[in-house]
Parts: sequence; structure tokens; C-alpha cells
Amino acid sequence: PGRRAPLSQNREMDPLAGQSTVIADRLSESLRVLEAERDRLREFVADVSHELRTPIAALRAFTELQGDGQVDDATRREFLERSSEQISRLEWMSTNLLDLSRIDAGIFPLDVRPGDLRDPIRAVVEAHAELAEQRGVSLLSEVPPSPVMLNFDRERVVQLLTNLVGNGLKFTPRGGQVRVILTDLPEGAMLEVRDSGPGILAGELPRVFERFFRGTNVGDARASGSGLGLAIARSIVEMHGGQIEVASAIGEGSAFTVRLPRVDQGLRPRGADVPPDRCATTARRRARPSPEDEWEAGVAFFQLAMRDRTG
Repeated sequence: PGRRAPLSQNREMDPLAGQSTVIADRLSESLRVLEAERDRLREFVADVSHELRTPIAALRAFTELQGDGQVDDATRREFLERSSEQISRLEWMSTNLLDLSRIDAGIFPLDVRPGDLRDPIRAVVEAHAELAEQRGVSLLSEVPPSPVMLNFDRERVVQLLTNLVGNGLKFTPRGGQVRVILTDLPEGAMLEVRDSGPGILAGELPRVFERFFRGTNVGDARASGSGLGLAIARSIVEMHGGQIEVASAIGEGSAFTVRLPRVDQGLRPRGADVPPDRCATTARRRARPSPEDEWEAGVAFFQLAMRDRTG
């Protein structure tokens, strides 16, 4: 396998032999891509299983300890509180996995409309104000005094900023600061989320947007993350035709920079090939997906997993 047949000495056959070589090269490249995709899917399924195992084991332990009838009220309250945290983690993880499966299946369309980009920034900062206060972290926004008009999906930009601001608050120690900065540019707009956290190791910077990747320089906060938020953030930015990058230095914090185009050039609303009626229905949904969306995404993910098992 992989060897090429020698070219024929018959000149009439040379063009056919050349075409056969081109076809063989293309098939070889296609097989290489399929094998890489299969390996990626296997790693993805293994990571999902690992991430689900921790909260499930914790919930089982809490349930068994309460079932023996020898747990006092104070311990029971602590168990219930921790169980609630694990359930929230499972819910957050399942939501992220559902979004990723929609992206892979091409049923994650954008509801792109003209709007003021300052609006989702204010909404996200206001929604995280209480959490920032609890953590003792200063959360600030810096936006231009006049509207920054752009074509974007407001719900997805809110999701993007929620992931970036949430990460900043999670990893920034008490007394630190998280800033959301909006800059109006001739070609579009630039969003920056800067924190004064521990920073990211230089060798890990190229991997921060990979699924399930969590840095090693984040202390206890590492255990509470799913490693999916930044992967979804990158997908949202790319679907808007934009770019996202990160810069960081140990002990000086991190800065995530998002550049969004002002016009629709390069805009790639994934799921554009979905029939208009389904696309409109999906675009109108808000935080909680419809049962139809969950079913389609689940079927797509299951088919990918089964293809991997049979491959």
C-alpha cells in the first residue's frame, strides 16, 4: 500500500498513468484527513467521558453517605450544597457540548442584525457585577461615547463575552481587575478582555482554544472549568468572519483580543445550508434550545461516535 505503479513505456498510456497518480494522491490525502478526524473524535469522546466521571462520582458519594442515616444536619446541608454545584457543572458542560455538536453538525446559524456593540458588553458586565463583587475583583468596561454599529448576532456575542469575562473573573485573584474594552475601527471593531490573573505559560498559548484544554498555571480554578468555553468562543468569532487571539505573560495577566469586521465580507453563518424555515426557527431560540434542536444535535453527535466505533 502507498506504492505507485511504474509509468508505462507506452506514450499513449502516459496521460492515463499521470491522471491515476493524481487520483491516488488525492485519495491518500483524503484518507489522511479522515484518519486525523477519527483520532480527534476518539480523543474528544475520551475527554467527555473523563469530564463527566468526576461530578457523577461526587454525586454518587454524596448520595451514599446521606443514605446511611448517620449524617447530621450540618453535613447534610454541605452535601446538598456541593451536589448543587456538581449539578450546575453538569448542566454547564452539557450546554457547551450541545453547542459544539451544533457547530460540528452545521445547525448553529447566526441571527445577524445591525446593532450597537456596546449593548452586549453592558449586559454581560452587569450580569457579572455581583460575581465580581463576591470575588473581590474589579470589573470595568470601557466603551466609546457614540454607538459602535456592526452586523452581529447579539445572543452569540453575549455568549462569547460571557465565556471571556467568566474566565477572567475565575482566574483573577482577589484585589485584581478585569476590563472589557471596545474600540471602534474603520474596518470593524476590536473587543478586548484583559485580566490581572496569573497568566498563561508561553508553551500553552497555542492550545488555549482547543477543546478540553486547561492550563496548568491557574491553581484550583482549573478543576472547575470544562475546557470548552474558549473553543466555543473561537467558533463564534470565526462564524462572524472575525479573528481571536490571546497574549499573556506570567504574573502579568492575559488579554483576549477579538476583531470583528464592519461589513458582511467573510461572514460565514454556519448552518446557512439549512432550509429557511428551520434556520428561522433556530435563530429565534434564546438561552434554552428547543427539543428539535437538541434532538438534531444529539443525533449528529451520536452518528459521529458510531462512525468512530465502526471505523
